[in-house]
Amino acid sequence: MLCRERRGRFQPSGYLHRIYYQYFCGEPAFRHELPFDRSSMSRWRARLGEENLAALLQESLSVAHKTGALETKDLERVVVDTTVQPKAVAHPSDARLMYRAIAKLVALAKREDVVLRQSYLRVAKRAALMVGCYTHAHQFKRARRKLKFFRTRLGLRKEWRGVKLQEVRRQSPRSTFTRRGVRKSGR
Repeated sequence: MLCRERRGRFQPSGYLHRIYYQYFCGEPAFRHELPFDRSSMSRWRARLGEENLAALLQESLSVAHKTGALETKDLERVVVDTTVQPKAVAHPSDARLMYRAIAKLVALAKREDVVLRQSYLRVAKRAALMVGCYTHAHQFKRARRKLKFFRTRLGLRKEWRGVKLQEVRRQSPRSTFTRRGVRKSGR
């Protein structure tokens, strides 16, 4: 059956509309519906189980060997297609990590009742997006400028502008800060 991938779903193309596809697939007459549901094979495999599937494969290979459809030399070398669809894995970048640091500092300041002049969340989100866009377009100077923006806002540069851990630590009345994070003190 000829099939194609379309909008994330597996759809048979032409099988329902072209009679010669159905003829070559062994249908005795033209059908207006699919011969089985798309999820039938996966349900059948799950119902059969891992051991029974292995036994079924072994039995089919032995029958093919006995009937002469498969020779011993064909079993010496096996070609396995390990093509895998790429996953949408988001790898951490400097911009994303710095944006998360700003977001966590703002949440910490809010939780500790520290008043910030500006949280920079909205502009930091935009800057994180633009770093990705600039890097994709090979505009590395612009991307570095946005990363400089992040470092300045986090207090990793000498200029004082933005949300800084030191500022939150200095103004926080209720907690003691450690190197590894925040340890709440008794209230």
